[in-house]
Amino acid sequence: MRELYLFSILILILSIPVSGQSDYFSNPSFEGEPGKENIPDGWIVCNTHSTPDIQPVDVVLEPTDGQTYAGLVMRSLSDPDPKNEDIVAKLLKPLYRDSTYILSVDLAYAPYLKENEILYDNVPQLRISGGTEKCVTTQVFTVSDPIDNSEWLRYCFLITPRTNTTYLSFEIFASQLQSSYLVLDNLSLEPFKINGRSHVCKGSQNEVYSIPEVDCASAIDAVYTGNGASLNYTNNRIIMNFSADATDGDLVVQFMNSGSEPHSIVFPITIDESLPVSGIITGAATVCQGQNLEYYQANVSNTSIYNWDYSGTGANINVIGESITVDFTTSATSGTLTFLPENGCGVGTQMSHYITVVPLPDDPGLISGEDQVCQGQTAIYHINGITYANDYVWNYTGSGATLNDGSLDMEISFSEEATGGYLTVTGINTCGEGKKSLEFIVFMNELPQTAGLIEGQSEICANQSGIVYRTDPIRNAAEYIWNYTGQGVVITGNTSQVELSFSGDVTEGALSVTGRNVCGTGSPSPEYRIIVGSLPAIPGEIRGDVEICAEDGGLFSVQPVDNATSYIWNYDGPGADIAGNENKVLIRFSESETSGNLTVYATNQCGSGEPSPPLAIRAASCNFFIPNAFSPNNDGVNDRFVIRNLNNTSKLIIFDRSGKIVFETADYQNNWDGSDIDGKMLPTDTYWYVLTIEGFDKELKGFIYLKR
Repeated sequence: MRELYLFSILILILSIPVSGQSDYFSNPSFEGEPGKENIPDGWIVCNTHSTPDIQPVDVVLEPTDGQTYAGLVMRSLSDPDPKNEDIVAKLLKPLYRDSTYILSVDLAYAPYLKENEILYDNVPQLRISGGTEKCVTTQVFTVSDPIDNSEWLRYCFLITPRTNTTYLSFEIFASQLQSSYLVLDNLSLEPFKINGRSHVCKGSQNEVYSIPEVDCASAIDAVYTGNGASLNYTNNRIIMNFSADATDGDLVVQFMNSGSEPHSIVFPITIDESLPVSGIITGAATVCQGQNLEYYQANVSNTSIYNWDYSGTGANINVIGESITVDFTTSATSGTLTFLPENGCGVGTQMSHYITVVPLPDDPGLISGEDQVCQGQTAIYHINGITYANDYVWNYTGSGATLNDGSLDMEISFSEEATGGYLTVTGINTCGEGKKSLEFIVFMNELPQTAGLIEGQSEICANQSGIVYRTDPIRNAAEYIWNYTGQGVVITGNTSQVELSFSGDVTEGALSVTGRNVCGTGSPSPEYRIIVGSLPAIPGEIRGDVEICAEDGGLFSVQPVDNATSYIWNYDGPGADIAGNENKVLIRFSESETSGNLTVYATNQCGSGEPSPPLAIRAASCNFFIPNAFSPNNDGVNDRFVIRNLNNTSKLIIFDRSGKIVFETADYQNNWDGSDIDGKMLPTDTYWYVLTIEGFDKELKGFIYLKR
């Protein structure tokens, strides 16, 4: 049952029409629960000795807005409880000082019957007051004329607060308390002013002024306090015409409504003498993007309205009357600065001032040019034109580079010690530098280092091939250039190691190597001399004994042969044992020795030469033999006076041609080498000997030829 009751109340509430809206009152139509001494929602009372009513049942009037209205009672002095009631609203927003507002309200006095007796049948008034605090009256705005209508009638009141007002009080009023009853409904409050030009020119025609529509006015009138103006009021619009000699004055609008004193609103009008007189705009004609507080001034007179404009973009204008400052953004564009002077008479002649906004140079594009350069080289780099640039600043981070004067093209001379780096360019103009270009990397290639020593075979033979020569790696070399100054050589390879092949007609020469890369050729290595070897020459005559005893040995030799590194000896008879491969050899003969020919040929790395003339050797059966010659020249062959099979103790004496003893020994050991008793070498000559052998009865005498 309780739920049904609540549901019925909800349906009743939803069926109630919504009351009027207001920017100032939370409940402008006094909605609430009908009944005596009930205060409408959102309203308060300050005369606490009596409480307003919400649509008392004894008053038979339909609300003009919403479902209910408010009633205020006044009891006379003869009543046991004399009093007058009020009702107060806290405004949703304040009424501002010296501003005019129009307040409209539906009012009626309401005599009503009580037990068939008419009570409260005197005519009341309404007093409207304002304040800055609750229940504190700061200003009485108006007191209405006696409200003698018993049916609803719309009343209007102009109120102008002397201070900002936040509370409005509505109070039933009479100069002397008397029994009366006042009902209120449908409050509205809005600003009230005259719209139109406050400055007009002499002779101006059809100047239009308007006022808000006043639905409660019974009559509206308008007057002008100045001279030389005519006006006509129609449909809330006032049309005014000003003569050539019109003077300043006030446009005063008055309106009347039932039971209210006349209300007036004043609008001052100034008569301007003439249109503005234009001059010129002064200030900079060229500025930079990003420049601030640039000052401009218009030389003009008789101006009250300052209309500045700029046709470009990115310019922020700060108006100071006839002067302005302009802040140009970093993206501002050129344009025309205009000033249109204006006053109440109209506009003057527009003034113009063209401003060129110079941007910073645009971002450069990409740098083009050689990214691989060599020390000592000159290279040219290019940039496409940079918009807004008057000049170009190039920069290189490496060392040893000379940047010649340039703009779009930059010539750079790199020294022999230059290093790689980053190249950039920036555009500049009168406003400064733009952004740097992207870094262009320059790689510096050095010439190859001087080549080192060559290693390899210094002596070669004709027709020899595949001989390897090498050098240490050359820094910065991409390839190796080998060169031979002689003829008949083929070089295979271009690295630090090559092979040489020598033809049959090769000549001696010098081998060198040089490193090379994209930058050129470095310094060559020291020359490596190559000697071309030849076959040994034919040996000369073989020296040695031509008769050899069995089981004996002999020393044989030839003069050294040019280009020979070894000697090959050959005996064509059996029984000979040859020891050695030099130009001197010892040959031992066995008992099976036979006669034969001894030859020798020389060899070297290039091969074997032709054999020597043969030396015929006779195999002899020898017990004792005294030679008639020997050659003590230290060639290893026949250097001693050797008496074959001299076994016993023997005495040897040597005489020269004059018979003088030059050599003597009591125990000869086959060791006379051609020197005299004092050890001096005897010259080539024929000498005589006397040989005494122990066990022989006679002396052996003869001659011997000593050959040097």
